[in-house]
Amino acid sequence: MFAALQMVAVICISLSSALVAVADSAEDVNQTPEKVTTLILPMHPRDNIVTSEGYFFSRVLALALEKTAGTDGGFRFLSAIIMLSVNRLKAALRSGHIDVIWSPTSPEFEKVLLPVRVSLLKEFSDYRILIIRGDDQARYNHIKTVTDLREFSGGMNSHWADMAVMEVNQLPVVSAGGYGRLFRMLKAKRFDYFSRGLYQVKREVDMYPNLQLTMEENLMLYYPSPHYFFVNRDNPALAERIERGLKLALADGSFDKLFFKKVCSNNQCKIKRFIAIENLPLSVQRIFFSQFHFIRFILK
Repeated sequence: MFAALQMVAVICISLSSALVAVADSAEDVNQTPEKVTTLILPMHPRDNIVTSEGYFFSRVLALALEKTAGTDGGFRFLSAIIMLSVNRLKAALRSGHIDVIWSPTSPEFEKVLLPVRVSLLKEFSDYRILIIRGDDQARYNHIKTVTDLREFSGGMNSHWADMAVMEVNQLPVVSAGGYGRLFRMLKAKRFDYFSRGLYQVKREVDMYPNLQLTMEENLMLYYPSPHYFFVNRDNPALAERIERGLKLALADGSFDKLFFKKVCSNNQCKIKRFIAIENLPLSVQRIFFSQFHFIRFILK
């Protein structure tokens, strides 16, 4: 049922059957090549690791395409092994070098790309935990409001949508390019914390054991930050197929099965206090603490 994942530039590898899928009737579909959709995905080398974000999102995409294979035909993935900045990733999608990306949405993204408006991380992408230095917890114990948090400086990639969120909430922020560099800058005391998604934070702390970083114990930031698949604006048919497949997977429970296995299983956080801040694209929305009912299972 699941096909092999192939690399661009004639590099071929086989991954586990969970990564790339074709229809149950793959034999029949593959006899008619024009019915097989080939999609080029951006993949970081570590996305072959089952705990990586790219692995999860590629599996969600495969699930959506599998659900629609009976009506739309089979599919296969080609992986462009690239390490691109956000801006270059958008450019690669617009130019047709890749076919699908996954990202937090923003007004800028939606101006130039076509979003598939089904949240890939449910509401988990709306909640963020601070990564701090291992010996700094006592400095954060008094924080209860955004005003208190402004006493500290955060770190953020200058190209990420979260950068604008920090700025609109007047939170001091140190910007940098790259990703791994931010963890090293935190250790070097270039800033005080690095806010990361609830679905990311534990795995990322574990990725850098030598830096002696940890999750802040008491706080959780909240701002709406849905993650979508994006395709080229000239390919609405692909967007429609992905959306239809995701909704079918939500309806039959297969999306939740994948989500709660891969995203939630590693989040054993114990959070006491929430701080709601504004997201620039959704600045008219304010979510009050009484509405955090859906994550009570992680509260002390």
